Amino acid sequence: MTDEAARRVTFSFAAPVDNAAAWNLDLDVFANGLLQAFPGASATREGELGPHPSDALRIEIPLGGGAWLEGLVTTPYPKVGSVLALTASAAEAAILARWIRDFYAPSPDLVYFTSDLALDQGADYGQIPSAGDTHAIARVLREHIDDMDE
Repeated sequence: MTDEAARRVTFSFAAPVDNAAAWNLDLDVFANGLLQAFPGASATREGELGPHPSDALRIEIPLGGGAWLEGLVTTPYPKVGSVLALTASAAEAAILARWIRDFYAPSPDLVYFTSDLALDQGADYGQIPSAGDTHAIARVLREHIDDMDE
C-alpha cells in the first residue's frame, strides 16, 4: 500500500447534482466562514475562470506543521458551484469536507464529492458521511482513491 501522504488527488465537493443550488453558494459568505474557522487561512478572489466564465475564490488553509491545503471555489452559475481541494491527501481534504458539511452546507446530507481520478474514469459522485469526525470522512475518501486505483 502506498503512503497516504503520497496519494494526492484533486477532490471536488459540491451539492447533489439533482439539487445543485442546495448550498446557495456565495463566495463572500464562504470566504468569511472559512477565515473565521481556520486562523491564518486566506481567501482571494480570482475573477472569472474556466470555459464557462465563473467567479472563483482561491483558498489556503493551514494544517499545522508548515503544511497547507490549497483549494479553489468556483460559481459558474449564481448560488451553484463546487469547492476543490487541490492535490490533497484524503486526510487533508477531509478537513475541508468536514467544515463544509458541519458549518457551510445547510444540511449534513448535502455534501457530495468526486475526484480527478473518478472524472477520468466516468465514475459517479460519492457522498460524504452525514455524521462522524474527520477520520470517518478521510476513510471514505481513501476508499474512493483505492476504488479508482483498481
